[in-house]
Amino acid sequence: MPLNETSVSLYSDELDDVKASFLVPDSTYYILLSEHKEREKKLSRTLTVQWALIGVLTCALIIIPFSLRYGRNYWIPDELYSPARDVIRYKTTVFDSGFERKTKYMGPPTEENEQAWEDLYQAGISIIPIDQAAKLPNKTVPIQEAPGYYVVQLDVFHQLHCLNQLRLKIWGSNPVHSGVAVKSSTDNSTDSDPLGLQEMDHLDHCVDSIRQSLMCSSDISAIIWIWHEESQATRPLANSTHTCRDFEAVRQWALDRQAPEWDESIHVADPLKGEN
Repeated sequence: MPLNETSVSLYSDELDDVKASFLVPDSTYYILLSEHKEREKKLSRTLTVQWALIGVLTCALIIIPFSLRYGRNYWIPDELYSPARDVIRYKTTVFDSGFERKTKYMGPPTEENEQAWEDLYQAGISIIPIDQAAKLPNKTVPIQEAPGYYVVQLDVFHQLHCLNQLRLKIWGSNPVHSGVAVKSSTDNSTDSDPLGLQEMDHLDHCVDSIRQSLMCSSDISAIIWIWHEESQATRPLANSTHTCRDFEAVRQWALDRQAPEWDESIHVADPLKGEN
């Protein structure tokens, strides 16, 4: 049956009502749009923070193990400057008691153990550039043979030298032992010093230098006591564990910077003192 105008009109009105039911008012649309944009911003900020944290953690996982292995620089707070501070490393070391077995530094003076001792401090005097010399708490001097460089000696090598002199003197005081090293340490007299007092002054200096060094470093590693079955008594355990500076790293630093022989009678102008 054909549709009349009234039917068409009613159908059109119903269709408009259906369409209207699916349409969102303008105010509601903008509210939804605003909420959507706000959610996007929050999501963007969250993702940014997450990626930043991932980046930081990744860097930490890469840098920290590397630093622990290769960059373990330990400086004491307010420690005076030393040009060798960058090579300081620490390691765990078990001391030798010297009772169960002898180290290569022990026993009566021989060519072998004397060489072992000299190897400890043969690095001797070092040279450092002017920028490092300027940082020293006690000023040193430049030398003509190495322009732009200044001379220093790390005190550990001086102390080891002193200790070796005492070692030789101790063994030299026992007439049972002989040898070139002992003979040189027991023959103290000279025409100007028949009693050998100058050498005793040197050894006295060595003893007090080592005393001061021991007190300065104040090793706080704990020596323990153990029960000794054979003697049925408690005995101290000398081969205790210590945290030590890596001596070989320090010695290599000095070997890499050994000073040449220089004429001590020549005064070299020091630019750090404003001398020309």
